[in-house]
Amino acid sequence: MYRFSLETVLTHRKHIEDTLLKAFLDAKKDLHIEKKKLAFFDRVAREILQELKEREKMGTSISQIALYHGYIQEIGVKRELQAQRIAEATNRLREKYNALVEAMKNRKILNKLKEKELKIYIKEMQKEEQNLTDEIAVNRFNSNRRSP
Repeated sequence: MYRFSLETVLTHRKHIEDTLLKAFLDAKKDLHIEKKKLAFFDRVAREILQELKEREKMGTSISQIALYHGYIQEIGVKRELQAQRIAEATNRLREKYNALVEAMKNRKILNKLKEKELKIYIKEMQKEEQNLTDEIAVNRFNSNRRSP
């Protein structure tokens, strides 16, 4: 029966690949969450600007307008911080992706080696079987020749 000599290494590499895949998926999820937060800040900023425009039309005090502008600036700062978080999350995702691709390559190399060794093993077994069949045929032929 065929046994791949590097099976434990292959199993270990599969485990590493699974771990890196999980880390990649987690990083992808984190990036999605960060993008949702940015969309939230954008939506809040639009709503506040719209509300400010409506209040200006109705005539509001300068102190309230100043409050709105201060809040809009605060949202802008938070939005910029969120954009930085997205850039960082994107970099982490790219790093996780590259590590995953490298792990997949390493595993595939071992899989190809395993397939190659299995083909060689099968050819050797077929050759042995053919030799055995040939030997049986020769023995039968010789035994039939000897007995009249």
